[in-house]
Amino acid sequence: MILKRQKWIKKALCLIFAFLLSINSFAAIVSDNDGAAFVAKAEFEALKKDFNDQITNYNSSIDSKIDGAIANYLAGIKLEKKVALTNIFDELGGRRIYFGRPSFFEPKEPKTGWGVYFLNSYSHGFTRLNGGAGWGGIKNPASSDWTNAASGGQTGTFILYETVNGNKYLNTSKREMLQAVYIGGWYSGTNYRNVTQEYPFGSNPTVFKQPITVGSNYGIDCYTSTYRPYTLSDWTALRYYTGAWDVESTNTRYTIDMDEYNLPSNYRTVSDLYVDTYTGDGTVDYTGKITISFSNIRVYAWKWTLDAFSNFSPAFLKGTKYNTKLYGGVPFFEVEKEGEVEVSKLKFRHTANTTSFPYVYFAISDSPFANSSSLSSSVKLTELKNCSIESASQNLYKAAVGAEVSFKLDASTRGTYYIKCQYTTTKPSSSDSLYSYIEDGAEINYVEGL
Repeated sequence: MILKRQKWIKKALCLIFAFLLSINSFAAIVSDNDGAAFVAKAEFEALKKDFNDQITNYNSSIDSKIDGAIANYLAGIKLEKKVALTNIFDELGGRRIYFGRPSFFEPKEPKTGWGVYFLNSYSHGFTRLNGGAGWGGIKNPASSDWTNAASGGQTGTFILYETVNGNKYLNTSKREMLQAVYIGGWYSGTNYRNVTQEYPFGSNPTVFKQPITVGSNYGIDCYTSTYRPYTLSDWTALRYYTGAWDVESTNTRYTIDMDEYNLPSNYRTVSDLYVDTYTGDGTVDYTGKITISFSNIRVYAWKWTLDAFSNFSPAFLKGTKYNTKLYGGVPFFEVEKEGEVEVSKLKFRHTANTTSFPYVYFAISDSPFANSSSLSSSVKLTELKNCSIESASQNLYKAAVGAEVSFKLDASTRGTYYIKCQYTTTKPSSSDSLYSYIEDGAEINYVEGL
């Protein structure tokens, strides 16, 4: 039993050793790579790296294709959502709107002058009554008689405005005087007649430049009575004016509401007129028999107030929902939701010398501009074309006169956006007739934020 067990142990040990020897032989064969079915370790690593690189490239290609598809999809959505916005500036006046600082006349109170001329006549002679400006002034509205002590008139320099829903819209700057005029007379076959006239200019306000129904009278065959203007000059183009810089904020200007201008409501009463002398034919003394008397001579005038330009809006905004003040810029476009706005084909010009002033400076704001001589805004413009940054802190930009400008901006605030421009960043020391303006035809497109 012992011998058999020993033989079995030997056989087992032989088998174990033979197996171990065979493992070493196999390892040598793989390492030697002496057959097409086997690869070396270095080659295997190279193959593995190449495989990994192909996988990486494939994944990158897939990512790129996905990104491209997403980009194309989003671009398609943007294209579908891109809409043209209304150019409000063009609708309000466009090219006719000018940004400047026009030469307003120095403020002066307008005072009404008055003049009465009455003639009595018959076959033997006449008597004449003059009052106020007298016949010379009545014949010539520009006569200096209107500013003498009797008529008390004065050509004023004032601002005419219109009131709509409590907002005051600038209309015209005027140099004008109101003149009250009465001319009357009688002719009769009788040798004398007493004449009386009450309220020759009416006892109630009357429409400017229209005939007046006078008060009670006796012995008067005919008359004409009216309030007429004497105009030196006015700014007819002021309807489209708005400020390029800040405007006056002190109450130093005489201002008159348009309704008041058309229907003067302020009045003063002057001394009664009376005469009883008469020029006859030399044979009869009519003294004391023919009297001419005018009483209650009420002279109407414009009721003015002192005001500041900063309280007025441009006249071209009247009838719209906007009441932006003269310094606040002009509505440009509106957005209902946040998004991106692109402005193109925008051209600025001015009437100054382009050699001295080669640029127009501008800004876009999401609210009316402040009454400041320094133009600034919180809206930043990007992707500028044919324009550049003048001041980054003020978001102020400049463009060569006549250049076709384009840019983009993020409309992060819903509502109305405003535009304002000026031919120089330094406010002129005095008023002038120069101004900046914007050509019609700027295009405004909008893409809603995603």
